[in-house]
Amino acid sequence: MPFFQNLSIQSRLLLFVIGPVFALSCILLLFDFKEQLQREEDKLSQHALTTAKFLSAVIHNQTELHSKDYIGRLLKASQLNREPYLSLIISDADNQAIANLGTSFNISETLPQQDTIVMQQNTHDITMVKVFSTESTHRLLGYVFVAIDKGSLIEDHRQAFIKNVGYITLALILCSILVSWVSRSISQPIRDMTSALKRFVIGSQQVSQGKNTLPEIQSLQSTINQISRDMQHVEADMRHRIQDAQAQLRYQARHDALTGLVNRQELERRLQQALQDVKQHRANHVFCYM
Repeated sequence: MPFFQNLSIQSRLLLFVIGPVFALSCILLLFDFKEQLQREEDKLSQHALTTAKFLSAVIHNQTELHSKDYIGRLLKASQLNREPYLSLIISDADNQAIANLGTSFNISETLPQQDTIVMQQNTHDITMVKVFSTESTHRLLGYVFVAIDKGSLIEDHRQAFIKNVGYITLALILCSILVSWVSRSISQPIRDMTSALKRFVIGSQQVSQGKNTLPEIQSLQSTINQISRDMQHVEADMRHRIQDAQAQLRYQARHDALTGLVNRQELERRLQQALQDVKQHRANHVFCYM
C-alpha cells in the first residue's frame, strides 16, 4: 500500500513493533487479570466453605454458641483476619448475630432450607452453614455465614491491572525513545548519502561522508567516499588532458608543421595586435620582412 511504502524507518518501527507489542501486552495482561481474579475467587470460596464447615463442626451445644470466649477462640483459630476479603458472622437459631469478624454485611431474613449453600447478595458471595447439636434431636443451634467481598476484590485487581498497564506504557515509551534513537542513527546517514548522491548526479564531486558506528552504514559510506575520490581523480586527469590537448591544438593552429615557424594566420594576428597596441598605447614595433 502507498501509505506504508511512504513511511520512514522510525514510523515503521513504531507502528509495526511498538504498537503490536503494546496491544499484545494489554491483551495478555487482561487475560492474566481475569485468570488471577478467577483463581482468587475460587481460593476464597473454598476457604469460606472450609471455614464455615469447621466452625459449624466444632460448636456442639447452645452454651458454646453463646460463650464469647469460646467464639473468640474459634474466630482466632479460623484465621479469617488474614484474609482481607472474607468476613464472618455467627448467629443463633433466630438469626440474631452473636459474633462477627471483618467488614459487616447484610443477611437476608428469609434463609434457605439447605444445610449448606452459597448465596449471592449484592457484591458478596455468602456461604451459609447451619449449626446443629450433637444430640439425637439434631436441633438447630445457629448459622455460620462467611462472605466474600467480591466488590473490593475486583476493585483491587482492577487497580493492579491499571497500574500494570501504566508500567507497560512507561516501558514502551522508553522503548519508543530507544527505537527513535536507533532509527535516526540508521536513517540520518541514509538521508545524507541520498543527498550526496543527488549532488553527484548534478555534477558535484564533494560527496564524501562522515564515519558511522554501524558496520553496514560504514561500508556503504566507505564505498561512496571511494567513488567520490576516484571521480575527483578522474576529473583532475581529464582537466589536465583537455588543457594539454587545447595547448597542442593552439600550437598546431599557429605554427607550420614542417618548419615549426608561425604560419601566415598567426603572423596576421600578431601584426593586428601590434597595430592595436600602437593605436592605443603609442608603442613602437619593428617589422622585418625578408
